[in-house]
Amino acid sequence: MKSTLLALLAVISVTQAPELLAQEAQQTVVIISEKSPTTAGLLSGLVFPGAGSFYAGNSGHGIRHLAIGLVSAAGIQAGSDNCGLVFSSPDDNCTLLGISAGVFIINWIWSITSGVSDAKAYNVKVRQEGLQVKPELVAIRSDGQTTIGLQLLRFGF
Repeated sequence: MKSTLLALLAVISVTQAPELLAQEAQQTVVIISEKSPTTAGLLSGLVFPGAGSFYAGNSGHGIRHLAIGLVSAAGIQAGSDNCGLVFSSPDDNCTLLGISAGVFIINWIWSITSGVSDAKAYNVKVRQEGLQVKPELVAIRSDGQTTIGLQLLRFGF
């Protein structure tokens, strides 16, 4: 019974293959490649905090690091107005500048390590879930017609 069903599915799949191949020719093929942890770290370290996480596909981390970086940079700017570059008198209030600079540096280092770990996590996910040998019966609907075929491989998350 199973072999008859598989043979029937194979015949259906072969008879519909020209239509499916024509549809496939019009579609864009997307190849998912791994992300470089080194590139992610360099982007976060040299471009702006969070850039490596954006590159690695974790926009949540990227937005978090970018927002913290912008707020702390604004704090540095506001604190430098009160403090000045040279501490001329002991009465200068440099607390905001010091705290903002500390937060910026900590966020910058955290952003680099997050970018690297996000790229590594992305690569693990691609390796584990990228290409699966998963035979299953699928229905494809196009131009108002439903085509049934046997899908042997599946790619994606």
